[in-house]
Amino acid sequence: MSQALYERYKEALRRGHVAALRGRLDVAEAAYRAAAVIAPDRALPHASLGGVLHRQGRTDDALVAFAAAIARAPEDEVALRGRAELLADAGRRSAAALDYENLAGILERLGRLADAGDAARRALELAESRSRRRESERLAAALPGQGEDRAAVDALD
Repeated sequence: MSQALYERYKEALRRGHVAALRGRLDVAEAAYRAAAVIAPDRALPHASLGGVLHRQGRTDDALVAFAAAIARAPEDEVALRGRAELLADAGRRSAAALDYENLAGILERLGRLADAGDAARRALELAESRSRRRESERLAAALPGQGEDRAAVDALD
């Protein structure tokens, strides 16, 4: 990607982020779509577009955008978390739990144990199972100084 093209990409993303923060979702959508055209191999504009479409209540379109992001970067945190939240909001609890489980594993490999524990706990909340409970307990116990944390134990209960 040339420097000029990269600058156009960054500017489209910036416009999208600012518009999304200001609640101008139609402008954000257009900007993220422009960024995706400029850099079709990047996950970020697709994941950001998914978030905007989710906020607009366009579930099917948002799922397509998140899928495009995940196809480009299977371990993209923004895309996985966004799709998990969308699926949970749509009542597809089991599918959402799978995304949160996947996200927990990725975050743990990155050494982000607290975030991994949060994702595992969310998976457990959405679709309880023994394996998810064990995973949440294991991650909570792995946190430095958290093995005896009463709040963590209460949260798991």
